[in-house]
Amino acid sequence: MKIFVYGSLLSGEGHHSRLAASRAIGARRTLPCYTLVDLGPYPALLEHGTTSVDGELYEVDDATLARIDAFEGHPALYERVAVRLVGGEAAQAYVLRDTRLAQGRPVVAGGDWRRAPRSGRAPPPAPRTDGRPRREGATTSPMRFEPRRGLGRTGFRATVVGAGDLADATLGLETCATTLRRALDAGINVVDTAPAYEDGLSERVVGRALAGRRDGVFVIDKIDHLDRPVAPQIDASVARLGFSPDAFVFHAVSRLEDWEALAAPGGGMDRLSEQARLGKCRFRGVSSHHPDVVRAAILSGACDVVMLPVGAHVDPRYTAELLPLARERGVGTVGFKTFGAGMLVADTAGYGKPLPPGVGPGSLAPPLSVDDCVRAALTYDADVALLGLSTREEQDAAFEAVARFSPLSAAELRDVRRRAAEAVRGKGVVWWDPPPA
Repeated sequence: MKIFVYGSLLSGEGHHSRLAASRAIGARRTLPCYTLVDLGPYPALLEHGTTSVDGELYEVDDATLARIDAFEGHPALYERVAVRLVGGEAAQAYVLRDTRLAQGRPVVAGGDWRRAPRSGRAPPPAPRTDGRPRREGATTSPMRFEPRRGLGRTGFRATVVGAGDLADATLGLETCATTLRRALDAGINVVDTAPAYEDGLSERVVGRALAGRRDGVFVIDKIDHLDRPVAPQIDASVARLGFSPDAFVFHAVSRLEDWEALAAPGGGMDRLSEQARLGKCRFRGVSSHHPDVVRAAILSGACDVVMLPVGAHVDPRYTAELLPLARERGVGTVGFKTFGAGMLVADTAGYGKPLPPGVGPGSLAPPLSVDDCVRAALTYDADVALLGLSTREEQDAAFEAVARFSPLSAAELRDVRRRAAEAVRGKGVVWWDPPPA
């Protein structure tokens, strides 16, 4: 397959490393029947217009094509279509499908994005060989994450990792907010919260941390009580946050009958749609600990985002079946349990809880490293992987692991999964997987 690229995948641009293994054919130009707009960190090709667009042509294999499709958010955000090149050479390119994102954005009149004024975007960074976020300066300097792919059909360009809940009542509101600001300063632009996290403290932390810097951050909040009216729960969350989040998702929908009740006419999803029309959020979804629920939610067409376990120790259906299905349907995916609630990296029954009675550290298998966990989660490649970033030390360890990331081979992934299964054995119930049949 020949792919025509015209933006951040060009040689010398920030994401060119995604094509490092592909054969470069050379510079090409389209016929004058397109429009190119500058969205800031990247451009967008529109199918109608009078501009010849400059770019480069690459021959890619099936595996690379699949990765680039995912990176571009194909087919929901950008769609890969046949492009008309000077000379009639057959190729495909990614065109913007949600043209609302182009409204009010500057047109690249000459058709060459690299020569356009770089207002609102930094000069192109030196590419990393793995295409992941780059480090600036020494290892103690902050990460600079760059948005790298569409979050399903939402139109948002999300960072490869997001900030999971980091509320800790023992530390207090301001300390937790400062910790979250540090993650935001590092460039992370997806934040997860819920009323149940420390009895609303998590939402207040997010509200405090985002005061004066709300733009450009995708906030996901939860509806905890599936059997209670939706509107009062949303109003309480908005009051604690101080703003409307981008998405509300129903929390821990882990029984198929609960999902069916939510999806029924007049059920929770309809009530959530009403709240969206009132401006309380823009997108809907679920978080779940059961593959059958995630599948039903994706297939329903009612969810813009699904949150599901993705990592070294999860039911293989989440990663082998449901991530590809969500991508095909344009549903954003946010993975959690990267560290298995701490069970993969520490002697705990989950989230710092003590081990079950009679279980001592000496009877347990060695834990995984942070690198092991992060590499597994990023290899599976959900749109966003949520990480625990509750302290400066946790942030630095996670950021370093992301900076060093390279995908695990199939053999390496099998080994990590084997060691992960051993690491959690004896520590208690793995509640994010359905019980064995």
